[in-house]
Amino acid sequence: MSRVERMRDKVRVVIAGRRADRSDEMFSGVRPDGQPSLVECPNCRNPMFPVFTFPKGAPFLNLPKALAGLERVTLDVCPHCTHSLDNYFVRLSGAQRVAVGGYLDDGEAVEHIDLPYASAQVEVVSDRDFDPEGGMIGHQFGGDPSREEERPISACMSCGSGVSFMGCIEYDDSEVPLTENGGSPVALIIGDMDALNLYVCNECPTINYVYAR
Repeated sequence: MSRVERMRDKVRVVIAGRRADRSDEMFSGVRPDGQPSLVECPNCRNPMFPVFTFPKGAPFLNLPKALAGLERVTLDVCPHCTHSLDNYFVRLSGAQRVAVGGYLDDGEAVEHIDLPYASAQVEVVSDRDFDPEGGMIGHQFGGDPSREEERPISACMSCGSGVSFMGCIEYDDSEVPLTENGGSPVALIIGDMDALNLYVCNECPTINYVYAR
């Protein structure tokens, strides 16, 4: 029997491009007030990019009890190296997060991403209203996985308990607030236009990231 459960109806989260301010509860990157805190990549040791931060009450998240005590949920990808080409997980505890696993090579950064990270507002669009031909990237939350996974999981990589599909972070070359070499816009690169499926553990405060094509 599968230990993967589905979450609520599918929506699309779009990075809007407008700079976020400290009053925004849903955003990409790092707000001007320095939130959220950053996670160190286990491979290249650079700070991972907080692709999305959502308040715990965001209805499309439908968080399990293990994450109910968090004020916000942040999703992390390293844009500096090839870490995301293998499955990894991030343990959450209060405002702190620790990344474990992922593709580990020689530890060198292959992209020269500018620091500190900038920020951008995000918009939530119902799946039926999202236009994939409109030039924006719609990151999926809820529903069922739509990307084929390289190494599927059936349980949490941290504790072995069952998991629920949370969503999918896509390769994004639209309005993601990333630059390199002193200000040149750069995509959030995940493989060759690939993605990361997200699975939240039903028992422990862990988000599992599964490389998908």
